[in-house]
Amino acid sequence: SPSPSRHRGSSFVPFDAKNSSSESGEDDHRAALETVLKLYSAIKSQSLRELSDIIGDECRCVCNFFSFFQPLEGKKQVLDFFTYLIRSLGNNIEFVVKPTLHDGMNVGVSWRLEWNKKHVPLGKGFSFHICQVYHGKVFIKNVEMFMEPLLHIGPFRLVSYLKLLHKF
Repeated sequence: SPSPSRHRGSSFVPFDAKNSSSESGEDDHRAALETVLKLYSAIKSQSLRELSDIIGDECRCVCNFFSFFQPLEGKKQVLDFFTYLIRSLGNNIEFVVKPTLHDGMNVGVSWRLEWNKKHVPLGKGFSFHICQVYHGKVFIKNVEMFMEPLLHIGPFRLVSYLKLLHKF
């Protein structure tokens, strides 16, 4: 098993995307994986501009992180969600990601949230992303993020948990 390498605070495991013998579309398929990894890199670096560059205008996002389970529709709602997530995570919590599925424009990622100063795991989950090519550029069209039920983090519980961890 290849060892993870550090990239902008997120752990990425090298992934061989050669599951098609055809040259056509292979670059787009590789770009889909790269685009999804850019999503987590943008979250880590707290770059709303980078997020905006890869989220499609008609993006749809489903996430079970919070008590409500309502799909977010369109780029503005999805960016608002990621902005809220970035603010909730702050500078001390990061996604450590590992691609698990790469089939054309579909990319699966397993991840865990980790307290980066103490290397304390906070929860784990998986995400499924569907990408599309528009005007020669790959965008994320659909995001589904699921965290283990026991570890759903509401904003107030997250703040309390962070205060508790900070004491250690």
